[in-house]
Amino acid sequence: MTTPSVPSKSSEVGREQRQPPGCGDRRYHQICFAATRFATIGESGRNYLGSHRLDELVASTMKNCTMNGRFQLPYFDSYDGTRMHYQDWGSGRPVVFMAGAWLSSSSWELQMLPLSRQGLRCLSYDRRGHGKSDRAGHGYDFDTLSDDLAAFLEHLDLRDVVVVAHSMGGGELVRYLTRHGSERIERIALISSTLPFPAQAADNPDGVPKDVVDMINAVRAADRPLWMEQNAQAFFATHLGNQVSSARIAWMQQQCMDCSLLASDELLESVFTTDFRSELRDITVPTLTIHGDADASAPIEICGRKTRDLVPGNIYTEYPATGHGIFISHAEQINADIMDFIKS
Repeated sequence: MTTPSVPSKSSEVGREQRQPPGCGDRRYHQICFAATRFATIGESGRNYLGSHRLDELVASTMKNCTMNGRFQLPYFDSYDGTRMHYQDWGSGRPVVFMAGAWLSSSSWELQMLPLSRQGLRCLSYDRRGHGKSDRAGHGYDFDTLSDDLAAFLEHLDLRDVVVVAHSMGGGELVRYLTRHGSERIERIALISSTLPFPAQAADNPDGVPKDVVDMINAVRAADRPLWMEQNAQAFFATHLGNQVSSARIAWMQQQCMDCSLLASDELLESVFTTDFRSELRDITVPTLTIHGDADASAPIEICGRKTRDLVPGNIYTEYPATGHGIFISHAEQINADIMDFIKS
């Protein structure tokens, strides 16, 4: 098990320099929270404020937004000082959802809302370079990404966790188990994962040739919005009858565009070049593997079925005529399978 190094004092100074003026001041946060609540409570709330002091509103806000006397904003710092946004809904057994490349924590809304209402604590964070997290200029290798997961679990001291990972999130999760062990993890679900090793090699002849990946990356980088638009149908396999609204597709495309171009490019390089085959054989926690048989992003022949054959004793399910965006097009089925797995 590997323990990441603690950030140096210089990195902490750098973080302080990036903070807005006054943001380290307790009273500054009090006023911000109070102003936010004041802006959203409407006319009746403003009438109420006419007979109550601002300090009382601040005290109430502070009570709802603190834990152990400290502000618990929806961010955590990873070991290198990168700050990442997270969402934490519900209470009960913790289930951490890890998004695929380019997508944010919000991509899991069709899972997090209904499952949080079924007695689960549903959490997800924006990977570095994604969503509301820092646009870090480094750290898009699986070692660093798995350390980010470790920092998140430690930040909230989560234990007996179920982790549900989509696409490249599966690589982060497996590398976490390799580097940090399974002490905090009770079971895992790998959904449409890019595992175990998509690249063509002498001992992996049916993998994707490097020149094909390089060509795809060049076309994508030249015009990302156009590439996203042209590949949306294949991502959800709507051409096979899967129902996903044009509005939701546009929303998902915007999430991908909100991912930095650097992160987008370097993540694909990590996915393509990292071999997880030996690490999958070492998994000891209960594992659910779900894959669509029409997945164009992580073809089932080189990803889902090979993962099934490598992970000891995993529960394997194939969804027919289903693409990579399986958690959107088949949200209810995914949720039911996750709940059954948790209860098993």
